[in-house]
Parts: sequence; C-alpha cells; structure tokens
Amino acid sequence: MMREAVRLVASDIDGTLLQNGATEIPEEIFQEIGRLAERGILFCPASGRQYQSLRRLFAPVADRIPFLCENGAAVYGPGSPGPVWSKTVMDRALAEELAEKLGAVPVVTTATDLHGKFSVDAWAAREGLAISSMGAAKEVSAAILEGPVPLCCDFPVSGDLPAGTVAGEEGKIGICVSWRDRKPFERTLLLVPRVVHVGIGCRRGVSKERIAAAVEKVLVENQVHPQAVKCAASIDLKREEEGLLAFCEERGWPAAFYSAGELTAVEGEFTASERVLRVTGVDNVCERAAMVGAERLIAGKTVCEGVTAALAVEGWTARF
Repeated sequence: MMREAVRLVASDIDGTLLQNGATEIPEEIFQEIGRLAERGILFCPASGRQYQSLRRLFAPVADRIPFLCENGAAVYGPGSPGPVWSKTVMDRALAEELAEKLGAVPVVTTATDLHGKFSVDAWAAREGLAISSMGAAKEVSAAILEGPVPLCCDFPVSGDLPAGTVAGEEGKIGICVSWRDRKPFERTLLLVPRVVHVGIGCRRGVSKERIAAAVEKVLVENQVHPQAVKCAASIDLKREEEGLLAFCEERGWPAAFYSAGELTAVEGEFTASERVLRVTGVDNVCERAAMVGAERLIAGKTVCEGVTAALAVEGWTARF
C-alpha cells in the first residue's frame, strides 16, 4: 500500500510543546522544525494564543512558518509579518450580547473604542445599515481619532451626535446617512438604511429585463441608492408573474403581494386609472403597493414599456 507524503505538521502549544509550566519552546523543537523543512514539510503552531504571542514563542523560525491563531479564528502565512490567510470575526453585537448574559465585560480592540470615539461600522451593523465602502469606513475611523468628522443625516436624529462627530455637510471626509445616492463630502462614507419600497405593476408575461429597466429608471431618476431598497410590492394578481418573481429573486428583494381591497384601503392621493380599475379592481397598483407600510411617496407612477413603478420610503430615526 502506498502512503501519501506528509506535507504539514500542526501542533498544539500549551500542554503539548510547553509542559509543566514551561514558558519557552525547547531548542530541539526548532531543530526538528528545520529538519521537517528540509523534507518539504511545513510546521504550523495551532493555538488559542494570538499571533504576536506565537511569533515571540517561535522567534527563531517565526518568518518561515505559518500560524493558526485564536483557535482557528486567524491564520497567518510565513513572513514578517505574514499575510492573513484566513480570518473569522465574531459579530460585535453578538459578542456584546454574550458578554451581557455572562455578566462579563467585552474586550474592544478598535482604536475608536479604546479612545471612546464613534465606532461607525459597529453602529451601522447594529442599526442594519448598508456601508457604501469599507475603505471609506476605515478612513473615517482614522479621521475621527484626529478630530471631529462631519455627519449629516436625512432622517430625524434621536440623542446627541456620537463622540468624534459634528453636524455638517461639507469637508474633506464625512459621514452621510441617507437613502439617496449622494456624496456631500470630498470623501463620503454613505450609510444606507433599507427603507425604500418599490411598487410595481406590469402587463401579463412581461420579462424580468423590462421590469429591471423600469425599476432602474425610477431609482436613478430619484437618486435612490440600490441598497436602500427593502422590498418590492404589487397586487396579488401578479403573485405568479414569472418575470416579476425572477426579477425580485435576482435582486435579492422580498416580494409582497396585496389584494385589491388592501390596496384600496391605503390612504393618500394617487394617480388613478379607469383601465387599471377595471382590470385589477383598484385604481392604481404601483403607488398604492409601494405605500403599504411606508410613510410617504417619493416617486409617483413611472411608465416604461408595459411596466409601472413607484417608490415610497418608510419612517426611520437615527438613534445614537
């Protein structure tokens, strides 16, 4: 029987290579790592320790071996420092929830946390906002450490602005909270609440491409950021409309369908159509469907090749 060649040897540290309270790796271990390397076999420490702690332990060979750290949450390749081969990060909100249930204090490691400043990515995650650019988020976090960063918001604000920010709509770098696709700063971090409803009406058998074109038209014309869309909505007569369902699935948008009675009950002023009333039992589909659960209409009925589309936005408050 042929045996496959060994290419990697991974070893635990505490209780295995370090025994009986030892704090230094024995010299013979480094010699063995060298012999393994000569045979083309890679040695990898595998431990719950952090990267820098493992590098200090394996200093004589630290630049030539990979490290599996923090019980597998981070893996670094050879180098000084080595490249990140893999990283698994626990959701901050989950960590804080677990700490609260355990009666423990969560350890924060970001510079903004350590200085008591606004952690913009953590707040965005907690509030369910889309982050337009993680690169911009990092730049904003760095800027906050240097001085106040301007923040503007297209929604009502509850509470004082967080430490490290100041109200403003101009500057080299800043934060904008909006459903609009806008960039008031030279370098804008756009945080986007998912609050826009897309109401859709269409003829029978219309293709997903035509629906996509109509929806894209109304989004662009009204400067709506694509990540601000929360759902699509229509009348229940379109529940089995293949083009509409395929479009929603492609975009990853949940689709809601309402009866003519439910749509008629929606309050507001809408673009009425006698023809639509005769066919569907309600005078307008797209505007009324968009307004179910929303606060105000931001784009009325737009017609495009057999498809109608309208936009409405939910009420939302930025809570700091």
